[in-house]
Amino acid sequence: MKKAMFYILSALTLMFLGLKLADKIDWSWWWVFSPVWVPVVAYVFMTVASQCYLIYQYKHNEHFRKIMDDYRAVRKQSKTTLADRLKEMKEQRAKFGNKAD
Repeated sequence: MKKAMFYILSALTLMFLGLKLADKIDWSWWWVFSPVWVPVVAYVFMTVASQCYLIYQYKHNEHFRKIMDDYRAVRKQSKTTLADRLKEMKEQRAKFGNKAD
């Protein structure tokens, strides 16, 4: 899905660029390159909005706050690093065989 979206947005950008350079459209350069920046702006907006929602829930929802505090406590007690987890996953792959390849 991500690859398809990348190809679609790239084709759209090239199409808009070609039309602009051939004087077929009289758009601002901002709109010509909109397939590049609109998804970035949307991603940033959704990230900020979701973080605001989480902060709101943490401040106003006692049940949510308890779940998050419990999660933090468990993560703090866990001494497993990412490198240890990756090593463990490699060992499991070697033991059971890599069916993804």
